[in-house]
Amino acid sequence: MADTGPLLSVIITSYTADRLNDVCALLDSMKVQSHPNLETIFVAEGSRQLHDQARRYGEKTSIRNFVVLLNDGEPGASAARNLGVQHAEGDIIAFLDDDVVAAPDWAEELVRTYLEDDSVIGVAGAAEPLWEDSRMDWFPVELYWIFGCTGWMGWEATTETGHAPTMNASYRREALEMAGLFSTVLGLQRGKWSEGLTKWREVGGEDGELSMRVRRVTGKRIVFNPKVRVSHKVPKSKLALGAIAQRSWAVGRERQMFRKLFSSEERKVLYGEFSLLRRILTRLLPDIFTGFLKDPVIAWRRLQVTGVSLCFAGLGFCTFPFFHNPLRQKELPVERLTEGGRGGR
Repeated sequence: MADTGPLLSVIITSYTADRLNDVCALLDSMKVQSHPNLETIFVAEGSRQLHDQARRYGEKTSIRNFVVLLNDGEPGASAARNLGVQHAEGDIIAFLDDDVVAAPDWAEELVRTYLEDDSVIGVAGAAEPLWEDSRMDWFPVELYWIFGCTGWMGWEATTETGHAPTMNASYRREALEMAGLFSTVLGLQRGKWSEGLTKWREVGGEDGELSMRVRRVTGKRIVFNPKVRVSHKVPKSKLALGAIAQRSWAVGRERQMFRKLFSSEERKVLYGEFSLLRRILTRLLPDIFTGFLKDPVIAWRRLQVTGVSLCFAGLGFCTFPFFHNPLRQKELPVERLTEGGRGGR
């Protein structure tokens, strides 16, 4: 790799000052990246308090090339990410969730993936669970998708994919110039309803929709590289049955939306829901029933979360057309990256 390499712009968004500690931990991981040519952009979603606290933290800890923005316009993570992209100067633009911590070589491995293959237009990375309590590791690997970790895929080498989740994703700038930015119709838009209702009502999948659109427009590949690693925090609250039900419902709706948005040929690069279901039925469930002989308490927990996740994912998949279906619109609105929009600060 060259002394500096291409500029990598990293966009992080968050919506409440309650997440400040998580944001600061992520910013700390940006400071120790082995790739030196880095720009970090933090966008506060409507919270002036969070904006000011993040700015002060950046100044106090001397984070180099750090930009803090306030999105006080259209609500939601998609709009906030789009604002970040409009201000980014990098040739590669990456997205991280506010509750991850990047490995020290995260940026270096990400940039290397692009430099080694011109056909790669986007890179998705691995997310390992960072448990709030180590005793939470009984949770089945096949269900890691519930809290945004990637172990369930079982991919140990760089593999072509159609989905780059924004917990750990990136694109060449040209991808967003050609295909557009995130559709703000999709994803959580906090503030329109109570947060509890929002989680059940809104449709996510804005990152998957963008990924598939990028592949369609550019004709190039998105790959998953397991060496582009982050740790994704998993609090105890995410293992509650209600939280599992809500997330499974949302994922089921997303998968049905993708089936309606993209052709069967395009969807071949997506990890199929039926392949995962087969693994759950042929591997996970037999392991759970065997586990009743060794540790019935853990086996019962695993059976509960598996049953709830399968039930609500199926319900979400089957009932998508009847609950707040954004596809009733003829076309999802997509914001464009303004021409010459580098560093529009």
